[in-house]
Amino acid sequence: MPFWALLTLPFTPVLLSVGVIALMEAAGAANADNPAAVTDAACFETKTYRPLAHLPPGLVAADVDFGPFILAHTPHSVLGAPYHRMSYGILTSHRIFASPPETAKEILHAARADYVMTCGSRGPRTQPAGEAEQNFWIQLKEGRIPDWLEPIPETAALRVFRLKRDMRE
Repeated sequence: MPFWALLTLPFTPVLLSVGVIALMEAAGAANADNPAAVTDAACFETKTYRPLAHLPPGLVAADVDFGPFILAHTPHSVLGAPYHRMSYGILTSHRIFASPPETAKEILHAARADYVMTCGSRGPRTQPAGEAEQNFWIQLKEGRIPDWLEPIPETAALRVFRLKRDMRE
């Protein structure tokens, strides 16, 4: 019996997790403190959300897959998260990033959002043909920030923008 216990020990969840983490670090997984090294994997790490947690609490519009991380690791609320009963938030979040900037501004205002957050290369999952270059997410990714957004520089791997005060009132 002790032989089998020792043989299976390396396959316990804790040791498997430690092994996978060690392999990822050895393979050069992204460092969330270095925005130039951001990969999509870094967007799903706890430490990535620390800078966002230091901002005054508000409503964050982001890709719905980031919603659980924002909720768990910051004092913020989210517009959308991947929960089946949040259809309004899921659809609204998608519409914000898939729309032209002026339409996104109207949707953000109606939702009473305080922040817009992006990370890595994750944009809207579906996009009407021919409209991708016009959407809000692509423009943010390319650095074309509308004048109604204020970039928050100390947010490491995340790209966080505050809606300007006159926009939220």
